[in-house]
Amino acid sequence: SAWQVINMSQISVSASSGLTEDQLDRLAGLERLDALDRRDRRDACAAAEAAAVRLGRLDRLDSFDAEAQGRALLKRLVDECGQEHLVSGWPRDRAASADERRLQSQLLALHRSLAGGLDGYVCRARELLEASRLGRNPLDGYRPSLPVGETLDFGRGAFLKYEEEGLAAMRGAAFVLVAGGLGERLGASGIKLDLPAELATGTSFLALYAQHILALGAAAGSAACLPLVLMTSDDTHARTLASLEAGDYFGLDRRSVFLLRQQAVPCLADGGAALAVDPSDASRVLTKPNGHGEVHRLLHSSGLAAKLHGDGC
Repeated sequence: SAWQVINMSQISVSASSGLTEDQLDRLAGLERLDALDRRDRRDACAAAEAAAVRLGRLDRLDSFDAEAQGRALLKRLVDECGQEHLVSGWPRDRAASADERRLQSQLLALHRSLAGGLDGYVCRARELLEASRLGRNPLDGYRPSLPVGETLDFGRGAFLKYEEEGLAAMRGAAFVLVAGGLGERLGASGIKLDLPAELATGTSFLALYAQHILALGAAAGSAACLPLVLMTSDDTHARTLASLEAGDYFGLDRRSVFLLRQQAVPCLADGGAALAVDPSDASRVLTKPNGHGEVHRLLHSSGLAAKLHGDGC
């Protein structure tokens, strides 16, 4: 407020104070303003308390609604999708325990993140696994063929022509690297991007990839750093960001580097598409990063594809 509030409640004014009538009128006006200010503050406090109560009620309703949806989803999974093992050992005719509510909450979160929902995911998985068991080949009826191409001689004729065209197109290119997996199969405990690309210098794969982007941008005469999009997962996101920070983004403009975290999907325990339960926690379903195809959905749903296109890519 632009007003300087003066509390007049402690001031006693009388005719013997020596103040003029005009000054007395001004003091009376200040007293009225002070009273109005106190009333406004009381009204504001009351409004804030009422809003907090309403928000609390909404939160409780949302929580209740989510819990009801989680119960309904679990019932569908058990009744229609062969997931009876999820509730094996649960006592009947009693309210769900905290652990059971935790499982329902996780299932609901997975359901909301999957196209077609969690029950649709399980049903599709069962169909695909059954087709595989029966030896059905989805590519039956297709015949492979070699594409028509052209043989180029390095540094001569058509090679130089196409190289020039490629460099011109490179100015509007963006690079997308899927980086959601760990290096476990390679005997490493960290992320694959940190593995050495060669042993002479120990340059990591991520650093080498950045060097290639910088070299291509320079050869193409690009004024700005070519964008790099990294699709990470819950397992690799923090470590990928830490690697970029530790390497000062390996010469790339950090404003041109984007990280998209892929969604997790439930693991399957067998050929019947039973959701895999964590052996150490019966109230948690095991998850894994989605496949490489997730990158297309993420680029679209995040708005990054549209942004890069608008920037000239």
